[in-house]
Amino acid sequence: MLDENWIPGNQLWADFCGAWRAAAAAEQDFSMPRVRINKLGARADKLRRSISADGHIMAILAALDVASKTDDELSMLDMFLRVPIQEWEDDPSSFLPLVGLTPEEVEVAPAFYFAGISEQDRAYDMEAGPYSGERRYEPINEPQRTLHRVGGVPTRVPGVGVGDEVFLLQVDLLSLATSYFSWRERPYARAVFEDAALPSEGVLQVFHTTTGDSVIDSDLPGGGARLIYLSEAELWNREPLEVELFDYPVSRPEPSLLPTFTFTPITSDDVSDAVIAMQIQADRTAGGRAGVDVPRFWFQKAPAWSRMLGGSHLDYQLSDGDLEVLNTALPLIEPDDRHVLLFTLASDQQFDGVFGDEGRLEIWLRRSDIGRRDFSAPVSFLRNT
Repeated sequence: MLDENWIPGNQLWADFCGAWRAAAAAEQDFSMPRVRINKLGARADKLRRSISADGHIMAILAALDVASKTDDELSMLDMFLRVPIQEWEDDPSSFLPLVGLTPEEVEVAPAFYFAGISEQDRAYDMEAGPYSGERRYEPINEPQRTLHRVGGVPTRVPGVGVGDEVFLLQVDLLSLATSYFSWRERPYARAVFEDAALPSEGVLQVFHTTTGDSVIDSDLPGGGARLIYLSEAELWNREPLEVELFDYPVSRPEPSLLPTFTFTPITSDDVSDAVIAMQIQADRTAGGRAGVDVPRFWFQKAPAWSRMLGGSHLDYQLSDGDLEVLNTALPLIEPDDRHVLLFTLASDQQFDGVFGDEGRLEIWLRRSDIGRRDFSAPVSFLRNT
């Protein structure tokens, strides 16, 4: 799998190749004491980190012809050339120095990605299918439900109409908060909720006409966007669903808290390639964790997913005209208030490409409104190439 001739004459690379082969062989030697196996693995890992920090070696590895490599060889290269997204999860503050970038070159913001596999063929299985979370639990067990949904039909409660807009997505905030605050032990997850003033209970639903936005359809509230927040009291009385009435196939996403990456005004061409690679790896990671069959290697494009919070997709920043629309519709009056990008919906993999090539639908709110659980005045922007 590893070849010293990839970088001939380089002692560090030769040492790593030897150490890696020794560690791999040790794992297959059931007679070797575990302490010895661990030491061999630690040496190989230390050399791997040294190579990752060596710009000359990394440049040579990045320039190798991937077409001539076997899958095993590509897997080894992927170990070095794949963006280390998991390092952000371990310590977000150390990520940019690790990849050699600065906050001036790229904006990094956490988001919940909603990746998942279409389960339309199981829509009528109310026990184990994508709507199984609709059954009512005992109050103490309600946090164990999962009402996350992309496509399909929304959760319904008495007295709350859904209008004529298309249902796109719903987020089970209670399930999300329970998962990240209690089970996954991600201490910064609570800060992500608090920074956006998100409630940690209830369900938030997203509807949109999908034909315009607050620029094109300025006469429509939200440019065609409608958000509905269902409280826990309302959800306790949720109604049976008519699952045959849907606009897009249903999937039950598996949320992942990962970074988003956006260009800044000084992002250079060289840096933009790195930023694009980081965003692709974040989407690849989200898809893989949700059981999606995503491309394996760093140079292969991965599907993009809808997400809550985070930054705009790559170079889809707010224009001066967008800012004027946003500030007119949602003037910032309260001290320390700000506009929050609440949702970025991607349609290439989800929603049958309705937003166009590389299309995104952004939905914005004021933080103060989110804090009051008032989702009645969104602003939406359609983005595509």
